[in-house]
Amino acid sequence: SSRFSEDESQDEQDNLIDRSVDYKQSSFGINFITLVDEIIEVDYGFSKYVKNEIETESHKRSVFSQQKTRGSVSFEISPTSLNQKQKIDDYLIIRLDSRIVENEVISTVSMSHLDTQQGVYNLDACYFQVGVEIRSTKNNFQPIKTPLQAGSGDQAASLDLLFRKKLSYASGNGCATDWEDSLDCRKIWTEFLPSYEVKSIEPTSGVDLKMECLANIDNKLSNDEAYGPVDQLAEEYKNWILEQEKEKETLSDKYKETAEKHISSAKIWLNRINKGIEIIKNDEEASLAFRSANYAMLIQANRLNLLERKNTTDELECIDKELIDDLRSNAHKKITYSWYPFQLAFVLGIIPDIVDKKNIYRDQVDLIWFPTGGGKTEAYLGALAFSIIYRRILNPDDNGVVSLMRYTLRLLTADQFRRSASLICAIDFIRKEKVLGLDLGEKNISIGLWVGRKASPATHNDAHYYLKKGTTDVNGNQSFMLDECPWCKNHLTNPDDSGYEYSMQKVTIKCPDTNCHFNESLPVYLWQEAIFDEKPTLLLGTIDNFCKLAWLPEAIELFNDPEISPPDLIIQDELHLISGPLGSMVGLYESVLLKILERDEIGPKIIGATA
Repeated sequence: SSRFSEDESQDEQDNLIDRSVDYKQSSFGINFITLVDEIIEVDYGFSKYVKNEIETESHKRSVFSQQKTRGSVSFEISPTSLNQKQKIDDYLIIRLDSRIVENEVISTVSMSHLDTQQGVYNLDACYFQVGVEIRSTKNNFQPIKTPLQAGSGDQAASLDLLFRKKLSYASGNGCATDWEDSLDCRKIWTEFLPSYEVKSIEPTSGVDLKMECLANIDNKLSNDEAYGPVDQLAEEYKNWILEQEKEKETLSDKYKETAEKHISSAKIWLNRINKGIEIIKNDEEASLAFRSANYAMLIQANRLNLLERKNTTDELECIDKELIDDLRSNAHKKITYSWYPFQLAFVLGIIPDIVDKKNIYRDQVDLIWFPTGGGKTEAYLGALAFSIIYRRILNPDDNGVVSLMRYTLRLLTADQFRRSASLICAIDFIRKEKVLGLDLGEKNISIGLWVGRKASPATHNDAHYYLKKGTTDVNGNQSFMLDECPWCKNHLTNPDDSGYEYSMQKVTIKCPDTNCHFNESLPVYLWQEAIFDEKPTLLLGTIDNFCKLAWLPEAIELFNDPEISPPDLIIQDELHLISGPLGSMVGLYESVLLKILERDEIGPKIIGATA
């Protein structure tokens, strides 16, 4: 049967949907599925405002009084009543439009304005705080598929399996929707400002993966003791896979093929993790790199999370007062931090791709797909630390760019830059102190921020001009990207006590606090000229900046210097943002970049991260 009654056209209904996304919205609706012969109760509400003039001693002023209206209408959903409407106010109607598909009815309940005005709206004809709540009286609402699940292919099938117990019961036109979180859902409603509490994700594993134990800096633990938790991690992952195989047998047939693909992928990762464990146990250079990477991550996590921002005249401030002496003396004997299981599992799985450049997974893009705030940054920073240290162990003079870390938005870059800079300082501390007796070369391990001219000066002269001009932001600070020391959290951009210094025709960065380990120089480069000259170990930048490869020979030399190895690792954070026109443009430059980074038919390892 037709969705529309004889006196209504398809154009009229489409127009109502179009109006739900107008700048001055005049319609909204909620879509849902019921069984045939259902009766729904639609509770609606809206407000109108009446303008009144109030006289005071000095002048007249306008005040608005709110008039709330609530009501309810019923609709019978049956083959003989698929299209209905009821007027609920002078300019407002509620419509029901349905169509039958097999034994179910797909319906839309919409609230629409009867008038479409141009220009300034008449207040009497405006409605505010509109919304509807729909209750089924006979049977529960039927689940609907989200746009991603409604697609085809492996991705849709995978999402369908993963979220089989997390069902959706409504979608909105010009609004969001919500519903009872129950398998027997009988109530749905509209939301114009939806909110959802993302629960924190806690590991179910009982294994404690302490970074200080894995680093074993003082060699107090035997190899079996130090790597015991790693073996336990792999064993628990193996047992979890066995549990999934048992659960697969309980699934309906439509899920079993996809479940088998998931289990096969998990087994592949288990093999990669076991291979990584084998390498760090039997390869001395890889073992030292892994231990040092854990030590660097331990230092970075404690300094970043526990130290508080300070000025040069202040003492070092720490949230945990018991650790203040340990951090002030750079002893790092008492600090502690633990990996989440998925973080360390990812690092272990990536190690074979870094150590063996001909490994079969070297060319595979590995994606960390985890909710925001779940710890995916630490996972790829761990792989980064291993890659940097491993290269310097093999050849202390191989001191070019090891990794590219790319983002799509400068706001994201500024936040991640602080975390990355803290890690780089920790690795450079290990280099200078020759931790574990390592020789990581004379040249510092450094980070460069490669962004556009508006975010950072391009040359030393430009940076010097900023310093001489005294350019400051709204808070009176120098407008440079790095505003605090990554090691001790000292303020760097105070014009009267700045960490930015001009000498020898260069603007360099150092911590103004004489007690800081990086008082003489911070291994951070913010100007494009400095980046081209120094070739920082980690280059962090926005993807649009890589377009300069077509214009600047120095940009190509940054990655393709015959005297040093090309970058081993590309990290693309916020991967989901590379879509549409931006994705098309990135794809063009990506092929060029990968060709530049290729040597002896071997390219870099690529890691992606997305929420």
